[in-house]
Amino acid sequence: MTRFCYILLFLFITSTSFAQKDFTVVIDPGHGGYDTGTMGHGLVEKKVVLGISQKLGSLLEAEDNGIKVVYTRTGDNFVPLHKRAQIAVEAKADLFISIHVNAYNSESEAVGTETFIMGMHDSDENLAVAKRENSVILIEDDFDKHYEGFDPNSSESYIIFELLQEDYIYQSIDIARKVQKSFRTVARRRDRGIKQAGFLVLRETSAPGILVEAGFLSNDKEAAFLGSWRGQNIMAKALAEAIISYRNEIIVSSEQPSYPIERLPSISAKETVLEKTTNNEESSTHPANHGSKLYYTVQLMAAHGEAPGIDSPRFNGLNGVYKQTSGNITRFFYKRETKFTDALRNRELC
Repeated sequence: MTRFCYILLFLFITSTSFAQKDFTVVIDPGHGGYDTGTMGHGLVEKKVVLGISQKLGSLLEAEDNGIKVVYTRTGDNFVPLHKRAQIAVEAKADLFISIHVNAYNSESEAVGTETFIMGMHDSDENLAVAKRENSVILIEDDFDKHYEGFDPNSSESYIIFELLQEDYIYQSIDIARKVQKSFRTVARRRDRGIKQAGFLVLRETSAPGILVEAGFLSNDKEAAFLGSWRGQNIMAKALAEAIISYRNEIIVSSEQPSYPIERLPSISAKETVLEKTTNNEESSTHPANHGSKLYYTVQLMAAHGEAPGIDSPRFNGLNGVYKQTSGNITRFFYKRETKFTDALRNRELC
């Protein structure tokens, strides 16, 4: 099995209550000012995404459900990427959502929505999207200073996203899934999936974050939809429902969700994560009884709903695979060790 190049250590239970504070959503309308973004059929990205963002903010605030909305821009002005992240940090954001629309110069038939989380791209198409969105830094003052020599047009620069540990990847995957589902069921848009790529605007927000591509201005029908008040309102409603569902899920559980990295189509097909945990999960097929003692284990995969057996061929004949189920999530692990070094050795076998 292939595996991620970093090790993730955490406890299964990390309780952070939101009952006594507002849930702060930072809405980031992409581009702005002299940065127009993509264009197509008489529309410019900066105006379309501002319209969707403002409608989304109004819907969230109208719910009177403790959601606080902060914008990175409310008018047609240019905001550098690092300042957008700074706004999220200063607002102590619980969620950061950057809203964009797409366009292809040579493919007018492309339609649909896609949601990105921060990470290493796994396709040239995802890299191209990241390069386009990151290239805005080239028109910023002192961009070398703010981005430590990052070159948005160099594929080599994106290696840093493979080395970075994304502290909020589980929550980001969760909200990304909810957004795509809502686009599919509420807005009736074509689902292009959840993807991963190196976006600078997501790198330093200190919060779960996603970048949404809400459609294609290069497609005449989709451009007409996205450019209309009705279309923007529908997209905003879909986003609002996903965000409210995400927030309500946190309140019900009284903790931030710590979901495992899943087998998403656009993320690595196989992954291995090393975890430090306690033996207090809901159910387990592992025969050993470790009580409440801390141990280290290698996470192989996670699945929603129906899950494969521990003897599945996808585990390459590993002896010592076990699973644990909590709600509708089943996680698969390889051995339990009391020593970190032993777990590291096990990881090399996966």
